[in-house]
Formats: sequence, structure tokens, C-alpha cells
Amino acid sequence: MARAYTTRVVRFESGDGECVGDLYFDPEAGKQPFVIMAHGFGAERTWKLPDFAVRFAEAGIGVLNFDYRGFGDSPGEVRQWVSPSRHREDFHAALRFLRSQPIADAARIGLWGASLSGGNVLMAAAEDGNLIAVSCLVPFFDSWAVMAKMPPVGFLPVTLMSAADWAASLFGQSINMTLAGDPGEFAFLTFPGWKTGILGSVPQGSKWQNKLPARVALELPFHRPILSASKVNCPVLIQYGKRDEGIPVQSVLDTAKQLRSVEIEEYAMGHIQPFKEPWFSKIADRQVEFFSTRLSVH
Repeated sequence: MARAYTTRVVRFESGDGECVGDLYFDPEAGKQPFVIMAHGFGAERTWKLPDFAVRFAEAGIGVLNFDYRGFGDSPGEVRQWVSPSRHREDFHAALRFLRSQPIADAARIGLWGASLSGGNVLMAAAEDGNLIAVSCLVPFFDSWAVMAKMPPVGFLPVTLMSAADWAASLFGQSINMTLAGDPGEFAFLTFPGWKTGILGSVPQGSKWQNKLPARVALELPFHRPILSASKVNCPVLIQYGKRDEGIPVQSVLDTAKQLRSVEIEEYAMGHIQPFKEPWFSKIADRQVEFFSTRLSVH
């Protein structure tokens, strides 16, 4: 039987700004276990994540689903700035905020991530050291492995544009490039099917635009969560697609081997499919089971 829950919008400080999120909780439950979640590369909290959050809330697991600084409802002058390091700062800020809330059991908190945030939550867990469980869906664990699958013809122009954007940032300006494109188009992500999948996930009425500051190309090569895996001291659930168009399966398996406690599952799907049926229900049910067990939901 689904448990009752309510939601409210919350704001919390992070770095040079603040984040806005949705808190799902049972007002009658006292201190609850919680899962903190945020989306992947360039996406916002309203893109399918509420579907996962509702599953958790109905199972008695509180949720903080938030937007990174500069995304969605979160303020920030540089909009849609994809930055793994800034996103991890936001996850840590979300942890500090949640641990200060009387409705949250600070000893029973987990992290949820998908794609880029799937790697970020792994690194955040390694840095924090006090988390109970982490779920990584179609995770981006090694930028070197992903870059090896990108068309090399685009590296030079993207690098030049990212350098120009970095220079512009010194004067408070930004140079954007297209985020998702079809193979052969000049865009940051051009894996087959990703443009259609990403644009098809944008809710009606969203102000999101298919662009991002080009400076991400200067940071991404240093984003390697695989190097932090051995430092994670809590159980990790990994769900990946063996037909993932952009994330090499071997990079996922290599990361899993370094984890102290891991449950890993393969699905015959691509990168975007976890957010659609028939995959969504299977994946969400498994996540609910994982978090319910690890967070000791009664």
C-alpha cells in the first residue's frame, strides 16, 4: 500500500548562489530516511525525476530533488553551466541542508544519480564518507572512455570554442554551443538517438534551451569518478544499459570492480531508455528495493 506524502519547494545556499528543489516527505512520520537526487548532463529536476521521487515517497523514503545552480528554478547568471565540480558542490550543499532538517534522519541518507550525476554521486559519496547508499543509473564514470567514443573531428573546434568561452568568462560573459545534436551536427553530445531523447524529455512550458557554455569541454577531461570508486564506503547500486550509445560498458564494469560493496545490473537498453517504459518500472522498483533495504525503511 502506497504511503501518504506531501511536497514543498525548498531553497538552500550553495557556493556562490543557491539551489531550488522539491522536498517529498511524510509530515506524520517524524525523522525519515531520505534520498537526494539531481539530473544528468544539462537536464533539470522536472525531467522524469518526479516519477522516481514519487515511487520513493510512496515507499516511505523522503526525497530532495533539486536543480543545480543556473538550471531550472535555481538562480544563476550563467545559465545551464554544466560543470561536474560545481554540481558536486551542490550535492554537498543539499546534504548539509537536509541534515539540518528536523524531518530527516541524518544517519539514513542516500544519493541518486543518472548519467553525469551518476558519476558525481559516486565522487560525493567518497568525499562525504557518511552516506548509507548510492544509486547510479547509466552512469558516466570515466570521461576518457566517453571521449574515446566521440567523433575526433569535432575536438579541435570544440576546444577552441571552450577556450574562447573561458576567456569570455573572465569578463562575465559566456559563449554557448549546442548541447544535443544528431551525428554529424556541431553539438556537444551527438551520440545516436540522444538529441531526440533529450529534447523529448523537456516538459511543456520549460524555459530550457538546447545549449550550454562551451567551457565544459575544458573541465570534462578531468572528470573521472572511476578514480574515486575505491574510497566509497557504502553500498552502491549500478544499473547500466548494454546498448548504451555513449557510455562504454567496460568503464562501468571497471569502476564496479573497485567498489567495496556493489550490486550491478545490466539491461538490454540504451542511455535514454531508463526514463521510459518498459524499463522505467523495472529500474524504479529495483531502486526502491535497494534504498528500502539499505536505509532501513520500516
